Amino acid sequence: MISESPPPAGAGDALKRPLFRPEVALARQGRWLGTVVLDPPTGLRALVAGVAAVAVLLVALLVLGAWTPRIPVTGQWLASGDHLVARLQVPEAAARHVVVGDRVLLQSDGLSRAEARPAPGRVTRVVRDEQAGGAGAYRIDVVPETRAAADIVNLPGQPVRAWISGAPRPLYRWLLGERNAGRRA
Repeated sequence: MISESPPPAGAGDALKRPLFRPEVALARQGRWLGTVVLDPPTGLRALVAGVAAVAVLLVALLVLGAWTPRIPVTGQWLASGDHLVARLQVPEAAARHVVVGDRVLLQSDGLSRAEARPAPGRVTRVVRDEQAGGAGAYRIDVVPETRAAADIVNLPGQPVRAWISGAPRPLYRWLLGERNAGRRA
């Protein structure tokens, strides 16, 4: 037979004490809200978005953008029949960018300041200059668009400065070193 004895002293206190420390219970209380997620600062997001936007703009510029070479050269005026021609000596490195029809600004050195304003013209011929002694020079003929017939008498033999503006080319070709791809006629 088993006899029932009274519980030892302090045994009731153990039943009244919680199973875990209060700190554990408090830590577990917040879990019903979910896990803690650390969010990067808003400034960092803005910086990353800005860098991405600049990168997209640079790629768009390279794909859609164009560059136009402007080549300064010198030569002299010649009378060719009933019209005036500027014959320009151009080094090979610069002549690679020039084709018939390119726009040219011509300025006469032998005229007064008022008359010496740059005048537009167009390239009519691009020829390798064999008389240059194999130095790789080209002879480019340019016909001015606005010169009057009276200029033919005054200008032949006079020096001329010119700025040749080639056709626009895609920027990605310039970046890849294809500056003269398909330009020789």
